[in-house]
Amino acid sequence: TQSLADEAAEKVKITYTDCKTPIISIQDAIEASSFFSAQIVDQVFGDPDGAMASSAHVISGEISLGTQHHIHMETHACLCIPGEEEMEIYAATQYIDATQMAIAQVLNIPEKRLVC
Repeated sequence: TQSLADEAAEKVKITYTDCKTPIISIQDAIEASSFFSAQIVDQVFGDPDGAMASSAHVISGEISLGTQHHIHMETHACLCIPGEEEMEIYAATQYIDATQMAIAQVLNIPEKRLVC
């Protein structure tokens, strides 16, 4: 029963040994040289260097977004149903525009033929 499970849980005692300082920010990871081994791929569209060089004003600085727990929960999977002239896309994402653009690039078709 739930009450027995709650009672048992209260009796559990945990002792941690050899504890290390947790890495909880990007700055902590940089200082500890602790990174995921997956290679990061830059996605560059257009000519950002040329745009910066030809800009009348350039503003620079830093921004920190903190943790983003939702990123790990998004499965980035979708269902694509081809039709005569277009394809229906059902995707569980917060950024459907990027999904549409990526599918269009992979299939080498215009984005307007993808209905999301």
